[in-house]
Amino acid sequence: MKTRIVGWAFFTAAMAASILLGWADVEKVQRVLAEIGSDSLLAEPPAREHRLTEADLNAYIALELRQKRPPGIQEMSVRLLGQGRLGTFMKIDPNQLGLKNAAGLKAWLSILMSGTQDLEFEGVLTSGQGKARYQIERVQLNGYPVPAALVEALLQSWGRSLEPPIDFSEPFDLPHPIQQIDIDPGQVTIHTGGPAG
Repeated sequence: MKTRIVGWAFFTAAMAASILLGWADVEKVQRVLAEIGSDSLLAEPPAREHRLTEADLNAYIALELRQKRPPGIQEMSVRLLGQGRLGTFMKIDPNQLGLKNAAGLKAWLSILMSGTQDLEFEGVLTSGQGKARYQIERVQLNGYPVPAALVEALLQSWGRSLEPPIDFSEPFDLPHPIQQIDIDPGQVTIHTGGPAG
């Protein structure tokens, strides 16, 4: 009985620590976003470097998914692989995705996929002087390789729903005052500062 109580106490403490650490990660991302948002109001914000870990980002993504419940996306996480490489895992239901102006894409997805699917993709983010480009290099659906055009079409549809819209097939403007984003193994560095474009 004593062993069971000690075990339960250890389990409860571990769960509490996990939740608190997760909230610390979320709060770190929220602080960075708030500072970038505040600097965006300045004509010439000071140069800063904001560093976030993979754990920080994934804790924040998990909270956003729980709170906003975007249609069709059940899970999402990222992997920061280094040299600009970014890996993304998503558990999606193609029939529920809120794709804008993409009736053809939704019909095509519903033919190929029914129910919940695991989508993984890797690409390279290059950025500098307030602009960025994301090029997808590898895509897997339920563990099987599929054409990169699948994710490119999803990104294009999602980009059209943003304000202002983003065309991910071309270099796009980063939100002011972000100048550059560096992806290293397990960590991203966001460089901000400089006049508005």
